[in-house]
Amino acid sequence: MNVTRLSYSHKDLENLPEIHVSTLLLVGHFLNEANWLRKLILIATMDESGPEPEEKARLALALMLANVSASKIHGGWMRVRAMAKEPTLVPLFAQKNVKEQFDRLVPLLVEGSLLHVFRNRQGSHYPASLSLAQLPNIADEDVALFATPFDGDTLSLISTLCAAGSLVHVSGDETVAAALEAVIKALVEAFEVYCALLLAILFALVKNDIRATGKQDIIAVVGACELSDIRLRFFCNPPKKWVGQETDSEEPAANGNAI
Repeated sequence: MNVTRLSYSHKDLENLPEIHVSTLLLVGHFLNEANWLRKLILIATMDESGPEPEEKARLALALMLANVSASKIHGGWMRVRAMAKEPTLVPLFAQKNVKEQFDRLVPLLVEGSLLHVFRNRQGSHYPASLSLAQLPNIADEDVALFATPFDGDTLSLISTLCAAGSLVHVSGDETVAAALEAVIKALVEAFEVYCALLLAILFALVKNDIRATGKQDIIAVVGACELSDIRLRFFCNPPKKWVGQETDSEEPAANGNAI
């Protein structure tokens, strides 16, 4: 895989109006986070490897990423809408490619949409409306915790399943699996349009605002793998040295996490 590096001088940015510099850098920041989250959520939902604890851990990961993603997309969208009203940026948002992606994103995030409801009821925060007191129909063997001797390596399966069960009230589906699939599908679609919009804004600014010619370099990324081949593991041996903690032993010290 080849990666193109397009670089400019610091002076090239200093010559731009402040609002344009802010927009350029904010949009780039939104795009960085969106691209990472989109890849991680795909990895979490595509991977089917590993034993039962890893399978359940990936469910927890998918839920967490869905929550964060919905909030990040919504937050970025709010800022982009504000940018579109800036007088000097109105011509940029009127450009065909930018306007098309902008208009595509509106119905996906409008009030009452699945992502809007999901973001408000769960999101990356813990609103008072988020209650797991109503236990869904969960098998006895799933009322469980998975733990290792390491701090932080404890997974509450019952909590994950209850959180997943709450999605039924968000999506209107009859089963937890269908509700989770609906939310993930809506997020992946929104990510596609959201990233396309951010990219259109970014390159419109680069093309129209920066008068200097950027320097282009091609960087070969050797060993780039298929996204579907990436494996994330919740249960794994931590580094020998944690922050603020050192140990000479390669064996994990029992710390009360074992059940």
